[in-house]
Amino acid sequence: MAITIVKKNVADLYLISVAKDSLSIILFNPIHNKLKSFPSLKNLDHLKFSNHPPLNKEFGYYLAGYIEGDGYLVTPFALKNPNGTKKVCSVQIIFHINDLEFVTLVQKRIGHGNIYFSKTTKTVRLMIQNLAGVLAVIDLINGKMRTPKITALYTMIDWLNTHTLEKSSHLVKLPLDTSPIYSNSWFSGFIDTDGCFYIKGFTTNPKLYPGFQFYLCQREIYKSGLNFRPLFTIIADWLKVILVLRKVDKYSQFNITTSNTISNEILIEYLKSYPLFTSKYLNYMDWLQAYHLVNEKKHKNPIIYNEIRMLKSNMNSKRTKFSWEHLNKFY
Repeated sequence: MAITIVKKNVADLYLISVAKDSLSIILFNPIHNKLKSFPSLKNLDHLKFSNHPPLNKEFGYYLAGYIEGDGYLVTPFALKNPNGTKKVCSVQIIFHINDLEFVTLVQKRIGHGNIYFSKTTKTVRLMIQNLAGVLAVIDLINGKMRTPKITALYTMIDWLNTHTLEKSSHLVKLPLDTSPIYSNSWFSGFIDTDGCFYIKGFTTNPKLYPGFQFYLCQREIYKSGLNFRPLFTIIADWLKVILVLRKVDKYSQFNITTSNTISNEILIEYLKSYPLFTSKYLNYMDWLQAYHLVNEKKHKNPIIYNEIRMLKSNMNSKRTKFSWEHLNKFY
């Protein structure tokens, strides 16, 4: 197994990395001069990736949604570093540490990148810096983006066309995707970064009214100055909810919340066709199980009521058990 050591800085842990068939991880803490080994993740060969164009297309929509939710398309301002080495474009995609197995799957599906761990936050970063990898991501997401973050893609394409690619290989900047939100997997990728599922009620006080909510938030203004309102208005209209603008830590953000049967059923039908893949899938499945039990009026049974309480108590940040069988359905 080939091992690559990628050094960050003293505040970070080191990644020690990538093999063809599996991933072994060693984290090095430079402050305490200690190595900590993690067992290899299970072999990923059972996850067969198709070269069938429709699957590649859906993976592209999903990846575009995920990157627009929690990814960065980084283009250098100068051609060279102070030491004379050439600067490069990079794609950086952020994941929760709990989703490590999914991160390795995305890495294998793209075919490029290194995985970095943060010491200060519970996140994992997939960074793609080689030209072939950056071009592969651009090919996957170009024409499938929906947010103002498309300006970052355009800046990267312009830089590559000007400084890296031969004229015969120049990239074309495709427009925003304006197809219906429910027509592809973009929204499921976006949910996997910025969405959350909540069960209300089901405490020790059985008189509290039960509720099932999906919550989605995003800043109002992208750094380019463009506004997320057009997109979030479309999403809110589709889900038949009211778009809310709130101030959070001196910044404005849009909030979409489903809290009624009509809105939740629209979302449920969508996710049947375009599922989630991070550990939010597990939260959603618990949410969905409780939702059906309440709709069938079974929660009035004290045993079922307690079952829903247990589902709620193990969701989101309280989850300690993870399973990844659903990754077999990945694009």
